[in-house]
Amino acid sequence: MEEKIYPYLIKERKINEYYKFLIDNEYNIKIFEKNKDKGIYDLFLPQIRNNLFWTFNLTKDKKQFKDLSNGLKATVCKNYKCNIFEKKKTIIICFNNGICFVVSDDKNEVRKIKNHNSRIEMQEVNLRDEIAYDIPFELKSEAKSSYLYLYILQLYKMIFMNKIQKEIQNPSKFNKVRKEFVLFIEQIYNIQATDNKDAMNLCERWDKLFDLERLHIRIDNEFDLIYKNNKLNDNIKVQRICLLLFSTSIIIGIINLWGMIQ
Repeated sequence: MEEKIYPYLIKERKINEYYKFLIDNEYNIKIFEKNKDKGIYDLFLPQIRNNLFWTFNLTKDKKQFKDLSNGLKATVCKNYKCNIFEKKKTIIICFNNGICFVVSDDKNEVRKIKNHNSRIEMQEVNLRDEIAYDIPFELKSEAKSSYLYLYILQLYKMIFMNKIQKEIQNPSKFNKVRKEFVLFIEQIYNIQATDNKDAMNLCERWDKLFDLERLHIRIDNEFDLIYKNNKLNDNIKVQRICLLLFSTSIIIGIINLWGMIQ
């Protein structure tokens, strides 16, 4: 059976619980090492590498981390933007906002991993629930283990922006979602992931494939439009209050004047 990439969503507030679920089900947190995982270390520039592969920094503390209870490991993972788990040939990549991916050729394992009680249906962000992405043919080579994460990063950008575009429609979430989007642009979208020319060319191709620039522009425009509408509504409310106060003062003035005449 061919290996595929399956995206799915977990409730953000339940991500710690989901990490423990994975660890309890014998998924190990992938601890990257500079020498052993040199391809990944060299491919990614520092800022993205620190976001995606924080365990590169687990050198002296590696044994202490492995000795922690499952619950404590999950809590530690929650403090980082991205965590990678593995069991046999299955890899799980989870971001702390609940956007996750499982890479596997075992459909039963995929179903088990995705069907957690904290799962959110992909259709809620206007994506198909059962969608699976083929691993691009360019990655079916020695570079696959390194470039695969680069491809998943582009997939993450697309899903994140679809998620944001859905959430922005909820007025009560507007300020929270706007902050999340600004951080995403500053820390992920606008940050160069690699300086490898071949990898940069692939990223450009995938950006076009997932229509990332159009999504970005559309969301920017929606934020701008909703913000201006909110400001306009606020101004109208202020004008109405001022008009009401002005009318009230006139009425009171007339009543006082009438009293003086009497």
